Amino acid sequence: MILNLALNARDAMPRGGRFTVATSLERLDARFAARYPGIEIRPGDYARVTVTDTGVGMDAETLARAFEPFFTTKPVGEGSGLGLATVYGIVKQSNGYIWGESGTGAGTTWHMYLPRVVGQQAGRGPEYAESLPLERRAETVLVVDDEPMMRALARRALEIYGYTVLEAEHGRAAVQRWPPVTTRWPP
Repeated sequence: MILNLALNARDAMPRGGRFTVATSLERLDARFAARYPGIEIRPGDYARVTVTDTGVGMDAETLARAFEPFFTTKPVGEGSGLGLATVYGIVKQSNGYIWGESGTGAGTTWHMYLPRVVGQQAGRGPEYAESLPLERRAETVLVVDDEPMMRALARRALEIYGYTVLEAEHGRAAVQRWPPVTTRWPP
């Protein structure tokens, strides 16, 4: 999540700026929920992650569409419009909350609240299950992403599990790279 937000912040600050990540533990209650009437907030303990940049910011219309899949303000070929949609999906799948504050020329702040997971009792270390041997894979995976950093991250993660990884920066390049070998179907 933070990597996607950092990439957006980088693009919003072409001449440099400040990117800040802050964390805290917070209890959300009825008083907190009253400040955000449009969001149904479940009371409880949450980890708050706030990401702020000093970039160009967004107008109200753009901010309202920021989580829409494939919505982007970047030129064709420079953004997929999936970064913020992915962040939103991760937060929602975690039963959390996310919203942004921005203004044209005023930078952007994203507030994320993720339910706190309570660990072991004080004084006791975590209990670990017996590790299973890593199963190596022989398949080939095609990673398609317009961000070189995201492709490199996916490549490293997949290669750890033994996959052969091909990369492409956009759909046209992906079609040219795949399939890596000619096969007959049915066999």
